[in-house]
Amino acid sequence: MDFGTYLIGVFKYETKENEFFGPDFVTGWWFNRNLRIFRNIQKINAKPTDRILVILGAGHMTLLNSVFDSSPEY
Repeated sequence: MDFGTYLIGVFKYETKENEFFGPDFVTGWWFNRNLRIFRNIQKINAKPTDRILVILGAGHMTLLNSVFDSSPEY
């Protein structure tokens, strides 16, 4: 459901020159933002037994859970 909110609104916006303006815009900032969050977490020098607390909006969790599940480091 959180991911779904990004598939409406500006996501549907088109111009005569670019029918994919909305998807390009949304992926450009939203996906990038979440990958930056993940990269910042990777930079933490933690041992395998350490726990990391990340506080952010729940809307990020859909993508971040998928990224963490895909990462061989976590």
